[in-house]
Amino acid sequence: MDNSGQTSYVFSVNHQGNYFDGIYKQDKELDLDWSAQWQYAVNVTDDFWTAEIFIPWSSMSFSIQKQNQFGLAISRLDEASNSTYASIPANSTMNSFLQLFPNTMLL
Repeated sequence: MDNSGQTSYVFSVNHQGNYFDGIYKQDKELDLDWSAQWQYAVNVTDDFWTAEIFIPWSSMSFSIQKQNQFGLAISRLDEASNSTYASIPANSTMNSFLQLFPNTMLL
């Protein structure tokens, strides 16, 4: 949350309720030893599935300050077509991946 674009928190869940979290560093190192306290729920129907995720600010190692900035990116892997859909035109193999997250300001 220092807006340096060097580190990102990763939260992942699939339609079967399997999940993981970690810290992703710009040098493409994913640390899965980090374990945050967060909650999720998955709902599967015949036609689609949804996930609802609650990530408390307290689960991440930063202090909330007035006007913190952070970037947010969301992606989905469609296993049937082996396609990835994302909120940004980038993926984690790109050198500038974390810098491409759009900034959002906390008020």
